[in-house]
Amino acid sequence: MNDTQHNILTIANSGCKINEISIDELLQYYYSTNFIYEAKSKRIAPFVPLIKEHWKKAMEAGEQIIKIITYNSEDHHFASAMLWRYTNTTWIGQHLISTGSRISHIPMLSIHGSLISDPSLYRINHSFIWYRPDNKLPNLFFGGSHDVLGNDHSSLTSWNYYECNRINPYHSRDIHVQKGTSSNYFSFESFVRENMDATWLDSEEFNSEDLELESLNSIYKEVGLERTRTIYMAFQNKEDLPSAVAICNRAPLGMNLSFLENRVVLLFRKQIDRNDVVDLIRALLPQIAKQYNNLTLNYIPLLISEENSAIVEEVFHFPLIKKYNQSICSKEVYPEWYKYVNDLAGKYAAAHPKPASIHY
Repeated sequence: MNDTQHNILTIANSGCKINEISIDELLQYYYSTNFIYEAKSKRIAPFVPLIKEHWKKAMEAGEQIIKIITYNSEDHHFASAMLWRYTNTTWIGQHLISTGSRISHIPMLSIHGSLISDPSLYRINHSFIWYRPDNKLPNLFFGGSHDVLGNDHSSLTSWNYYECNRINPYHSRDIHVQKGTSSNYFSFESFVRENMDATWLDSEEFNSEDLELESLNSIYKEVGLERTRTIYMAFQNKEDLPSAVAICNRAPLGMNLSFLENRVVLLFRKQIDRNDVVDLIRALLPQIAKQYNNLTLNYIPLLISEENSAIVEEVFHFPLIKKYNQSICSKEVYPEWYKYVNDLAGKYAAAHPKPASIHY
């Protein structure tokens, strides 16, 4: 351990605990801090019993699926963050709250500090977080970190999140759709390498031998849950590479309280014609629907870049839920990320001396 690591927070030295809070108590904090605000409360209300069931089952797997990091300060304030396992070595950080006393950063720093002091811990090679770009504090912490960490080991992408609620049959002689498999993996990999950055690509952990995450799903299945992924590629005419890709994620409903765990991500090749985008979406949607026919929600969470969002709204009339940013960093820059957030937390506390509850 070098000198810069002696003073870092870890789970062991911070007083943080993992998975030592009941789900009911955690949800009470989410409501009391207004993390679950009125509109979100109405959206998730029909699914709260199922969400609680899924989280409780996930905790039965020890720390293999979910890590709820909690901290209680000496002045009786509370802070919490959650991690859930997205791929074998990528975890999503989310649901950061505190009741005050400027302690919201402690849970997230303690887990990163633990990974810095013991790189073999948990095998978290990438961590990422969703946040709304209009939420100033997380935009400062997670959006600003990308400028410091650079493009080699971090990623910042913007998405529009839609309710995909109407899917009609569609057939085109000029477009054919293939399910991603080991036999056509080269086409898929070539497409994503051309159209997405390397950190995003690595964090998704695409693997020709396990594209559908069967090894991860086996861990989920041990406690009666499932986590899968299905890829569809849309080819125009007789081209060798796809013009669009749909990445269909399935996970226990409510792992993320905005239901982003069940998102389908639509990607398109660069400089594509608007009419082609429309046709490609129409061709992919019926295949996507097959992967979500048993989803408890009455819509499919659909993510698409700002560049093609107007088409979704004007042609398909899908309602926009929110705009989200996706911030990713890899293990190579955990120390730099830790220092950035730690320094920023200190500056923020100095500029905001009055403690207040916080959530993002």
